[in-house]
Amino acid sequence: MGAALRILFVLAVMSLSAHSVCDFQYDCGCLPPFFGGTDHCNVQVATTPNCPWCTGGVFRALWVGAIIMAPVALTFWWAHRRRLHGAAAVVLALAAYLLGALIAGLFAAWVVDYPTWLGIAL
Repeated sequence: MGAALRILFVLAVMSLSAHSVCDFQYDCGCLPPFFGGTDHCNVQVATTPNCPWCTGGVFRALWVGAIIMAPVALTFWWAHRRRLHGAAAVVLALAAYLLGALIAGLFAAWVVDYPTWLGIAL
């Protein structure tokens, strides 16, 4: 698998799982895009705290995305420098995605004063 295909595969996994990762962190109701995405997110209910990833508009999407993408990009760069190819580079990049998503998730929850993150009261 060429470098471009590895990157595209990781980006596809990231885009298909972002709402599931969101729901995992905030228990907000987000679903994968093919099951409705944010249709069931708590941003649709006026009386609950709003999901940190689904509120805030373009600016929040940009900084959350940047925090998530930074470790992925660094991992691909590191894997290329170390001549790691194939599945090893993909697995490392997906692990970096989860790490970046958790960092972005905690930071976003703190910024909007969301009551919980990973089931932990903040």
